[in-house]
Amino acid sequence: MIRKSETKEPGLMTALKCGTIKPGLVMAGLLICLLIGCSDNMPLKIGHTVQDFRLQTLDHGRFYLNQQKGNLVLLVFFSTYCTYCKQELIELKELARKYPPGQFTLAAVCTDPQNMDELRGMRNDLDITCPILLDDKGKLFQQFGFRGLPTTLVIDPQGRAALIRMGYNAHILKQIRDHIDIIFNKGAA
Repeated sequence: MIRKSETKEPGLMTALKCGTIKPGLVMAGLLICLLIGCSDNMPLKIGHTVQDFRLQTLDHGRFYLNQQKGNLVLLVFFSTYCTYCKQELIELKELARKYPPGQFTLAAVCTDPQNMDELRGMRNDLDITCPILLDDKGKLFQQFGFRGLPTTLVIDPQGRAALIRMGYNAHILKQIRDHIDIIFNKGAA
């Protein structure tokens, strides 16, 4: 049995005492780890500017959030296996017709785009006409700190998160509609 005192590899404290590792180096390393840890996956909050992103669309195009500046943007994060997601997409498709094109953008963000045939079939079955964005491995979903599906994000014309709702039911749909109406009414005033 080898005792800790018999091992030849020094621990961090021993290395610091012996001068093998400089204290400033350790502090710099800890600071870098802290800063990196703070920058990743900070949950998106209401009122915060939504970080620009670019995603490929199901039709091989590109969606650039920064090109939507001045528009109200409604993003629905969904997966092909989520029944509630499909219900919400059908309802929001009707909602999108209420608002003027060029001022309102609805896009569906698929968090599991691995099976493209299934995704195309779903688009056809549900008659989805809005762009379907491909969030490879749910990276954008995770970056925003979202946790469940569907998650709906309303982005105001200034590019700020105006509403974030996880899940789907009649109450959430009403909140989304009411919030969009409020934003459009502010713009008309």
